[in-house]
Amino acid sequence: MESFKINKTLNFTDGSIEIRYEGIPLNKDVDTIKIEELLNDFIDNENHTNMIRNVSFLRTLLKDFEEKLLVVYYKDDKGSELVKYDNSNLFLFQKSQTNNDNDKFENRYNIKYNPPYGINIDYKVTEAELNNSSNSQTVSENISKIMDHIYKLKNIHAIELDRDSKVLVEIYQLFYNENPDFSDRSITVKVQTMMSILAEFGINLGEDYSFINLPKLNMPLSLNLVELVKKLYPFGKINAVVDPVKLAEEPTNIIKTVGETIREAIENMDDKDETLEKISQVIYASRYNLSSNSDVSRLCEFTKRTPEEVESNIQLVKKIKRKINES
Repeated sequence: MESFKINKTLNFTDGSIEIRYEGIPLNKDVDTIKIEELLNDFIDNENHTNMIRNVSFLRTLLKDFEEKLLVVYYKDDKGSELVKYDNSNLFLFQKSQTNNDNDKFENRYNIKYNPPYGINIDYKVTEAELNNSSNSQTVSENISKIMDHIYKLKNIHAIELDRDSKVLVEIYQLFYNENPDFSDRSITVKVQTMMSILAEFGINLGEDYSFINLPKLNMPLSLNLVELVKKLYPFGKINAVVDPVKLAEEPTNIIKTVGETIREAIENMDDKDETLEKISQVIYASRYNLSSNSDVSRLCEFTKRTPEEVESNIQLVKKIKRKINES
């Protein structure tokens, strides 16, 4: 198959990032247009100071290719970092820290690692600084961190779906009756509202994914769920999962019932996401923030929703619970 090549550079206020790549598609169904879109979005909108994350992201995004060449070069006002891979093997790593008077001495160094020739670390420290036992210990610890960083760069793989990710994908498919697209800008809200609503019916990913209420967003939010969704971004749209985690029959039926009932209740599907946010907020408020016997007016005041919206959502929850009990 014809090789796929990338050559992208983004200049910003105090630096730039350059990405070069060449790979062979592993199958003829690779969507190179979608990959280009995700790559451009990553370059334009993400932070690139973490080189391990950069390479991990790119290898996840390009998992359907056999990597022949990968070069990532990042620089800003604090220094620069370069990695080059040949057939997925690290063959050059360079890192330089800016030598400013205000820099801590342990950050003043240049590194070059080339496997055939080993590693060279050039510290820009004075003899007086190095003679200080405390400073000498700090340099020693920093060199250990550098070696660990190189080891990780040599062994970076594409991100794999862990158990929580696989369960989340399955829940999403059951709830929305569609496949999740983690590159979609609305995916975070869709996942947050879905899981917040399902918590009312005993469905969750575990104690680590508890929700808090953020008034500015006017919706409950799980910070760990935000991080999980962010990690899945380079996967784009997931149509199938290798070795999926099959949910038990009871939670599967509950998720399907909740999703189907809510979709039936939403008159205008163009407003689906906004409607789900309203439902999520009212359910969360009645479950955690107000007592179970709170009246509609208090729920309206807390959620900033109209009495009609609150009453409608209350009745929707009751309808879902009846359906679950009947199934």
